Amino acid sequence: MLPLIVSTCTGVFVRFLVRIGTSYIVVAGMFCTAIINLSNFFITLGSDSIYLNLGTLAAFNLFVWNWSFIIYSLVSTMILMVTTISFVIHLYSCSYMKQDPHSIRFLTYLTLFTFFMLLFVSAGNLLQMFLVLEWIVVCSYLLINFLFSLIQANKSAIKAMLMNKIVYAGLLISFSILFFIVKNIDFAVIFSTNTLISYRYFWD
Repeated sequence: MLPLIVSTCTGVFVRFLVRIGTSYIVVAGMFCTAIINLSNFFITLGSDSIYLNLGTLAAFNLFVWNWSFIIYSLVSTMILMVTTISFVIHLYSCSYMKQDPHSIRFLTYLTLFTFFMLLFVSAGNLLQMFLVLEWIVVCSYLLINFLFSLIQANKSAIKAMLMNKIVYAGLLISFSILFFIVKNIDFAVIFSTNTLISYRYFWD
């Protein structure tokens, strides 16, 4: 939640913050996030999966959608990678854009992008992953179209969004096939299912 808090603070209080102060807040927030996830990486290394269910959002017969998160060694590695690389990018951006009058808005989008990336890699089910991916596309559009006064930036942002939608169509088909096989969208259930039997069942 730390990247979301930092992004919200820089976005809401953008008129009251100076660029140098914002840079310090953003870099310090991302550094703390990386350190926290580094400790979590060593805690979860070699341990069993941690499944956190925050509640059921929808339930229709076999379809049950929980707002959940799943953490195991691979997810911890990805989270550590995301936070470390994001910290380096934030640090570089603060130095590279220190003279830009709109750097606060850019850092707000970048921190929000990091937050949704963390939600993506730790999502506990297919639908949650898909919806978070939509927000990642929105953040990508905002980052690419940061210099909205440039026509080329607008074209590149629209092109990136259209290409992502094509990829999402294939992703939605694959998720639908997986749900047809396993009859569940939670990763905790999918990982415990014998994939070889499911594969034979689908093709038979």
